[in-house]
Amino acid sequence: MRCTTALVTLTLLCGACGTVRQNVEPLAIVRLAADRDLYELRRVGILPIVARDLRLDEERALQGALALHLSARMHAEVVVLDRNDVTEVPNNEPFRTGRIEPKAVLALARRYNLDGFVTTNITERRTYAPQRLGLEIELTACDTGLPIWSSSLRLDAAQERTQRALRAWFANERGTPGANETADLYLLSPLRFAEFAAAQVGMSY
Repeated sequence: MRCTTALVTLTLLCGACGTVRQNVEPLAIVRLAADRDLYELRRVGILPIVARDLRLDEERALQGALALHLSARMHAEVVVLDRNDVTEVPNNEPFRTGRIEPKAVLALARRYNLDGFVTTNITERRTYAPQRLGLEIELTACDTGLPIWSSSLRLDAAQERTQRALRAWFANERGTPGANETADLYLLSPLRFAEFAAAQVGMSY
């Protein structure tokens, strides 16, 4: 009886050990408005990503990943907008100018019933090994037209810090027994590397 009890206890302990989540180091730099949490964000739009050499499927995949990871933190409905949806938005650079035209903000808010929208600027991108990806993400509140949160991220697959954070995240979120994917695949695949970047952005909200 004692042996049986000990065996059951050991089995439970081993099972618990197998479910321990690894610590994922946050790599993004965050800028946060003091009153961000006072805004009621029920519906947020992810604007199209304009970047050189970014294919449409890569753009949509990154938008979708950002929507997935941000919605979990914002507790809001996050919708992906395509290029046809945002014809009113001028092709400006909010990270350089510091603002988006008020008319564009109002048009987006009214047409899609948005409380806020996210703009994404790709600052660096190398799709061959070792990969690099730099993102500037900004959340603008529609009722004021002001940025209330932004996240700056630079990933370099050659750096140990990036590799360590990616492997820990992979073990927590993708490392299921019998899975065909490995963490090394995420270091080599541009789509999967971008997915990890979106997860890091979500962590920073």
